[in-house]
Amino acid sequence: MLIGENSRSVFWAVDKKMVKINRLMPKCVQAITVHDRTVLGNKAIAAVKSNLLEGPVLVIVVQFLFKKLCFSDWFPSQFKD
Repeated sequence: MLIGENSRSVFWAVDKKMVKINRLMPKCVQAITVHDRTVLGNKAIAAVKSNLLEGPVLVIVVQFLFKKLCFSDWFPSQFKD
């Protein structure tokens, strides 16, 4: 894989090439991938997605609680329920 190349497209290209290679091999010989990085790539993308969704929600909740609990004693007229 080259620097700056899309890893997912490289993974898919390798899988397609392995299928072609296995078709050309005799039936008693089979080429297999020893280290499949597609699982690692998919898990990394899933982790980034979840962090991008959970992070802002957590920040909003903490800011709301901080404003509601800490500043309610200082400015009681602004935070009445």
